[in-house]
Amino acid sequence: MYKNEMLDAIRVKMEKQGKNGKKLSEYILNNMEEAAYLTALKLGEKVGVSESTVIRYVMRMGYSGYPEFQEKLAQAVVEKHKSRALSDIETNSPIEQVSHYELNRLEYMYNNIDESALDNTASIIDEAKHVYVLGVKESMSVATYLADGLARTGKDVVLITCDIMDKLYRIKEGDILFVISFPEYSFSVLKAMEYANTKQVPIIALTDDASSPVSLYSACVLIAPTKRYGMIYSTTCAISLCSLILTLVMSLRLKAYEDDMALRLEASEYVYNGNDYINPVNLDFGIKDE
Repeated sequence: MYKNEMLDAIRVKMEKQGKNGKKLSEYILNNMEEAAYLTALKLGEKVGVSESTVIRYVMRMGYSGYPEFQEKLAQAVVEKHKSRALSDIETNSPIEQVSHYELNRLEYMYNNIDESALDNTASIIDEAKHVYVLGVKESMSVATYLADGLARTGKDVVLITCDIMDKLYRIKEGDILFVISFPEYSFSVLKAMEYANTKQVPIIALTDDASSPVSLYSACVLIAPTKRYGMIYSTTCAISLCSLILTLVMSLRLKAYEDDMALRLEASEYVYNGNDYINPVNLDFGIKDE
């Protein structure tokens, strides 16, 4: 059991709480990764109590308000992940640790994969006018890989890895938002998803767990297990899942892909056919001697 000053206080005070207080304490202790990114209203809905009950609960716990409580809980989540990562490094050799985890997680993911969700994802991408791919922090490399692959199929792709609203403000009905998000989750990503919902834009989420906060806003959720090795964050499963998505999209867009490749070939032949340099002496700029 992970120990933390905040979590220890919740455990100690839980027995003195009323019925609703105990329900909140139990939910937070058992689902801290999700609870850290829920609003007071959403947390209340999860537990079956009102928003005001949640506010009174955090006040009784000694916090000035829900924002302070949420910030402390998010810090506890970060500390938990770092503690586990350091423990793994100390008890296993890097080769044993990484190879064992990656192979087992890949096998687990493909044994439990939701094929209908993958087919639905490919269809949504294929029909979209523009595909906005959003991934920040640890998710940036996966987002870049997916965006580059989709662009190669002929899709109009907008990659967002920073300054989110500078690019997302143009999103509209007919587009889709593909969000890639792993711990530690970003509040700015959640706000971007809320904004996309106001534009009636379908959202696909690729995340590490079904309880991830990004799943609350998504029409389709894909799960790819992840792990942190010290300062290194593994996204092997996520990259593999993106490769599968790209293969499915490619099969749906084969004609568009072939047309795109034909245009690329034509452009390459135009540029590289013949000499690979320009001789200024042979150029006629239409200038005549007086």
